[in-house]
Amino acid sequence: MKNAKIFINNSIIDSEEAFGVFFTDASITALMTPSPLKGYVTNKSSLLPGKQVAPLTPKVDERDIQLTFGLQAPSLAKFLMQYYKFCKELEKGHIDLVVHIFENDTWIKISYHLKYISCQQYSEFNGRLGKFILKFNEPDPSNRSITHSTDISL
Repeated sequence: MKNAKIFINNSIIDSEEAFGVFFTDASITALMTPSPLKGYVTNKSSLLPGKQVAPLTPKVDERDIQLTFGLQAPSLAKFLMQYYKFCKELEKGHIDLVVHIFENDTWIKISYHLKYISCQQYSEFNGRLGKFILKFNEPDPSNRSITHSTDISL
């Protein structure tokens, strides 16, 4: 996505510069998909019609998401260096993903706290272009921070 930059694990350098990886539009869509709710507290009694639902505020449940990253490099050597650097970052397990989206002189910054699970698919083309489909778990989707700014120096 050309108007988005991603930062991984509190890096001050965006992921494209740090690891050579970039997001696809499908990843933004996956992140924006609403989180599921936990099951409601209910009671099904044979003495009453239907079921009773406790009047509690619903709570957000964890979710698994798949994010697609691309990796691009000018040479095979640079590709391999960035590939292994990115894999080492994934091996940390905990991934703080910050997405900056720029539009009309405004930045919106959204932070996600994810746990890396696995690589669902990896493809490599001509030694300079790769594609990862990675599976993550977001243990608490309510634990996000969203900031908005018209300061384009973010």
